[in-house]
Amino acid sequence: MREATIVTGVWLTFLLAGFGELYVALTWERPNRPALAVLFGMAVLAGIGGWLLPRERLVRSRYREAFFLSWSFLDFALIVLGTLADGGTASPLVLIFFVPVVFSSMSYPLGSVVAVGALSIVSYLALAATVGGSSGSYQVAFAVVLACTGAMSACRLATTTASEKRLRRCRMRSPTARGYSKRRSPSERASWMKLALRRCTGWPLQPSTATMTPSSTPSG
Repeated sequence: MREATIVTGVWLTFLLAGFGELYVALTWERPNRPALAVLFGMAVLAGIGGWLLPRERLVRSRYREAFFLSWSFLDFALIVLGTLADGGTASPLVLIFFVPVVFSSMSYPLGSVVAVGALSIVSYLALAATVGGSSGSYQVAFAVVLACTGAMSACRLATTTASEKRLRRCRMRSPTARGYSKRRSPSERASWMKLALRRCTGWPLQPSTATMTPSSTPSG
C-alpha cells in the first residue's frame, strides 16, 4: 500500500508540474515566469528522484514516516514559493494546497495527516498575512474550506482505522477464523466468513450471503 502511495505521488507530481509549465507558457507576459518555470522544473526533478528510490526498502524502514512527512513539507515549500512568485493568494496555484492534504489521507498515519493539514492552513495564512493578493473575505473562505478538507481527511482515516481494528477483532472471534468450517468447500467457507463478520460488526447482509438458511448461520 505504501509503495503504491509513492508511485501515485510521483505521478501526481509529474501531472501538477506539467500543468504548472503549461500555465507558465500561457501567462508568459506576467511577472516572474522564468522563476516559476524553474520551480516546476524542480518539481519534475523531485518526481524523478522519488521514482528512483528503493520503494520497498524505504516503506519497510524506520524512516518511512519521516520520509513521507518530509515529502509533504517539500511540496508545501514549492507551493508557497510558486504562489509568491505568481502574486499571492489571488494565484490559481493556491488550489494545489489541497493536493497534499488529500494525498496524506491515502496512507499516512493519523498524526501525520493532522500535521499535513495544519501545515497547509499555516502556510496559506502566512501567505495571506504577508503578501495577500485577494480580498480578505476570499482568503478567510479559502482557509475555512482548506481546514474542513484537512478535518475530513483526518476523520476519514480515523474511521477507517477503527473499522479495520474492529474487523481484525471479529476475524479473531469468528468461528470460521477458528477453523469452524474447514471441511467445507472454499466458496462455503467464504460465505460463512462473511456471515460471521457481519454478525460481529453489525454490517448489513448482502443478498448473495443473506440467502443462506438459518440452520447454516454460524454461531457466535
